[in-house]
Amino acid sequence: MNRMAASVFVLALVVVQVHRVRGADAESTNTPPYYPWSEASAFVRVPKSFLDEVNIFSVTITNHETMEYVVSDDFTQTFALTGAQVDQLTKAINHAVEEWRIEKARQLIPTDDPVDMGRTHNKIVEKFSFLWQPSDEQKSAILTQLKGQVLLILGKERSEWFWQYGGMLDNNEGQGFGPKSPPPQGMTTKSYYTFALQEGNAGLEISL
Repeated sequence: MNRMAASVFVLALVVVQVHRVRGADAESTNTPPYYPWSEASAFVRVPKSFLDEVNIFSVTITNHETMEYVVSDDFTQTFALTGAQVDQLTKAINHAVEEWRIEKARQLIPTDDPVDMGRTHNKIVEKFSFLWQPSDEQKSAILTQLKGQVLLILGKERSEWFWQYGGMLDNNEGQGFGPKSPPPQGMTTKSYYTFALQEGNAGLEISL
């Protein structure tokens, strides 16, 4: 075997070995070494690190009369949720939110404190105010239970993404479990719920 033939033979062995290593890596991770582009497909595969660059909601509210949360279509499609998983999540979320709303109602204390109703064009006939003193311990217990259910439904990785995209649920003070906004430095705040009986265009009406 001359020198040139020997060099070609060695190079061929190296190429075969590299091919075998790449094949072994692909088999060990159960993924192909590359994804062929298809113009007929509506989907494209991207690395999971790309998820840090997108902004979606894991839940949203589509019916503002019932104020019930639903799992967003974007989250469902991105993380390949099954119909059963969506149903389980929706049920768990709304059960937890309803528990917290009931608990918040239990913390309403009637008060005679003066409450600024702001500018209103309607004459207020009578009003009833309640001071809200929330229970952070009860909220934490309900939220912890919900996080455990989400973990069971989605698994560790997808549940972490669920809460990363769950700002509408986790940061929403009015409808979700969000923390109360801190008052300006040197000041304290109180939360009131006031029901006002006022004169409307069609007669007496109640506003919150």
